[in-house]
Amino acid sequence: MTLQTEKVGHKDLTGGTSTILHSHPGGGSNEIKIGQSVGAKGATVQVDFAQAFTGVPKVSLTPWSAHIASLVEVTVSYFKWTNDSKSGDVTVDWLAIYV
Repeated sequence: MTLQTEKVGHKDLTGGTSTILHSHPGGGSNEIKIGQSVGAKGATVQVDFAQAFTGVPKVSLTPWSAHIASLVEVTVSYFKWTNDSKSGDVTVDWLAIYV
């Protein structure tokens, strides 16, 4: 029989040698929003956040299939993207994160 131990936290914190552990510079609120949006051929689409971020988020677009979509503008309240496809409507999954 093999005894396995569970690692609960970072060794510096659980070992008592440190009381603060910071994994990324600047801190932040770790706000994340996800969704899906559809845009007609050549259209610029605005996606409004139900609740504004506390700072300007980073936004990532993932178009379905081989379609092309470009991010145009990002604010704390919304972002805009353009359907650059020559063939028709484009559906994108999007992720907005502020850390």
